[in-house]
Amino acid sequence: MKKLFILLILQFPFLAAFSQTGEKVYCIWEIAEKPEFLGGDSAMYAFLHETIRYPLDAQEKKISGTVVVAFTIEKDGSVNEVRAENIPVYSEIVDIDGVETKVEHEATSLVDEAIRGISLMPKWKPGTIGEEKETVRVHFTIPVCFQFSGTEDEKIYTIDDIEVQPEFPGGESAMYEWMSKKLVYPDHYNEISIAGTVVAQVVIEKDGLISDIKVVKSLDPPLDKEVIRVVSMMPKWNPGKHDGQSVRVAYKIPVKFQLK
Repeated sequence: MKKLFILLILQFPFLAAFSQTGEKVYCIWEIAEKPEFLGGDSAMYAFLHETIRYPLDAQEKKISGTVVVAFTIEKDGSVNEVRAENIPVYSEIVDIDGVETKVEHEATSLVDEAIRGISLMPKWKPGTIGEEKETVRVHFTIPVCFQFSGTEDEKIYTIDDIEVQPEFPGGESAMYEWMSKKLVYPDHYNEISIAGTVVAQVVIEKDGLISDIKVVKSLDPPLDKEVIRVVSMMPKWNPGKHDGQSVRVAYKIPVKFQLK
């Protein structure tokens, strides 16, 4: 069976401002002109695809996962304070005293490789504020999704095609409770009164991992990207099943934003 290693790179702004040095670090919505990788998004994607490598141990163990990498774009455009916001987890069945036991491990090699790739970025065009276009420090995050798939062209089922639906651990209520703790509604939206629903579509893989995340009903770009950020961090689901076998399933997740 052919092996396929896919590197998906999604981009969105970080949703909180802080600094290790005490100097203000701005959020995207606070500035007049956002930072830009020289050559634009396509050049950035090309750089990361060329630079980031799927770790060998992750390939051998068929480990998939998303690493959300946060960093600061300095006034001179350099990339600094690179760190991972999460550590993906994978599980394996091991024999412990004759009993098959599920053991979870942290996929640290994915974290190390994602941080390495982001750290090697060349200087960006820095962000600016005000009419005089003063350069400022800006926080950014990029989720790097390492996805292992067994075949290039494997059928994706709809929820109407299958007997057993995919399910977030604990069910739908547990999913929305989990999301409510992760989602960040930017404070400035209280002033402009944006509320509504973002619908994300994902693929629930055979092993329960989330892949192919995209927004199919948009509300506002920063909120759309916040939904992508949170969905990309979801734990493994219970996969959907057809004819008794785990299958890949397209699934829609509506996320409602409302003012309190």
